[in-house]
Amino acid sequence: MVQTIPWELSQKKPKKKPQSESQVWIQFKTAVKKLQPNWKLTRLETWSLPGVPDVLLLDQKATFHLVELKYTRTNAVRVSPHQVSFLSSHSEGPVWLLVKKDPISASAQYYLYRGDSVMEVAVAGLTVEPYFLGESMDSIIELIATH
Repeated sequence: MVQTIPWELSQKKPKKKPQSESQVWIQFKTAVKKLQPNWKLTRLETWSLPGVPDVLLLDQKATFHLVELKYTRTNAVRVSPHQVSFLSSHSEGPVWLLVKKDPISASAQYYLYRGDSVMEVAVAGLTVEPYFLGESMDSIIELIATH
């Protein structure tokens, strides 16, 4: 009798592992290192201050930017009330909401919103017109560099 080895039972390809915000952070950090090596990035993990964006960025002009990173496969963007409050109340400065949409059947797109649009995005998702829409993280970094 021939025994079947368990890993020989299935010839299916493994499913694509869903991305997360931490992977968007890695892509953002990699693009910054390539295009703006003098920028300083700090990943913020703030459990005591809910709503504070994920990334603190110091650019070549010594201007601080705050960037909230999000990932979605659909048009819905999960933004907490604390994040809406923080980004909205700091919208006079360079605060950004960066969303990577990576649907299964199409190529990824990056949506960049200014802080004053975050409440609309929390309600209507990616149907809100972005400040910038592109297919590469490089174009996002170039745009932030001009502000």
